[in-house]
Amino acid sequence: MIPIGLLTQVPAALSQAINPAAVPALSSIAATVPASASQWHGVANSVAQAWSDGDGESASRSLARAAAAATDLEGRAQVIDGNIAEGSSSIVRAIEELAQIAAQFVAKATLSMSRVSAGPVGMAAAGVGLTSAATEAMSRAESVLATLAQDLAPITESLSSTANIPVDTPPAPLPAALSDAAEAQAAAAPATTPEEHATPEDTGDGSDANTAGAGAPTPEAKAAVENAMSALGTPYAWGGNTPGQGLDCSGLTHWAYGQAGVDIPRVAQDQAIGRQVGQDELLPGDLAVWDGHVAMVVGDGQMIEAGDPVQLNPVRTTNIGMPFKGFYRPTG
Repeated sequence: MIPIGLLTQVPAALSQAINPAAVPALSSIAATVPASASQWHGVANSVAQAWSDGDGESASRSLARAAAAATDLEGRAQVIDGNIAEGSSSIVRAIEELAQIAAQFVAKATLSMSRVSAGPVGMAAAGVGLTSAATEAMSRAESVLATLAQDLAPITESLSSTANIPVDTPPAPLPAALSDAAEAQAAAAPATTPEEHATPEDTGDGSDANTAGAGAPTPEAKAAVENAMSALGTPYAWGGNTPGQGLDCSGLTHWAYGQAGVDIPRVAQDQAIGRQVGQDELLPGDLAVWDGHVAMVVGDGQMIEAGDPVQLNPVRTTNIGMPFKGFYRPTG
């Protein structure tokens, strides 16, 4: 099993790194460390209830994201364990069959060799018997191995698929020295982060959903922008795919482009597809992609993203310390 128990070290580490007076929820959380991935959802809920400020809500969402990733990993570990058990059973069965074939060959070979003492005729009979026994044993062994390969093929495919699906996890926290510098940079930056509670009306940019997508490079990109704009105000929901009910960042862009007939990957960092473009050549429908977040350019220096709720913000290249991968045009 994947050592999910290592996650139990996180609350204690947090309580040492952050002033308990500022985050009182940590003291009680660290005292009752979850023993399984599913219990981490309770940790996130506890933080959300104890903290009422913006940072607390961001932390609770990050913990919820970690809990979802841990639950995902735990489920995959169970799938892998099942695959290994099934594959081991097939291999053991094949070994037993091969051992039985070998034993039967030895018995037949011994019987054939016993005829050698009968002279030339006996030697000829022994040779024929050995050849026949060896041919039969090889044929049976090849059949057993072919069956084993057939049994292991879907197991191997399942293992490969399980291992290759990316796990959407929150970014690692910065060391204390770098964190202070990042906070200072964020405070000086004019851009608004997705975690801030803005509404479409708060942006003051005069954007009109009816003209959304004007100037897009393709009809599909224009339709994607229109679709995304129709989801303004949708609450943030980790793994959410439903406008009006709940969306996360990659869920918004995946849905918007999917409704426009363009299938893009579901995970944020995998949406760095199509032609990479510079900030000076951005058009509606282009995606701003970070390692853990994605937003869609809508025009007039604005982009739409699933903060809490889905909102419009100025185009930027920074996002709470995440590595920026660039601007991409999925239809370009």
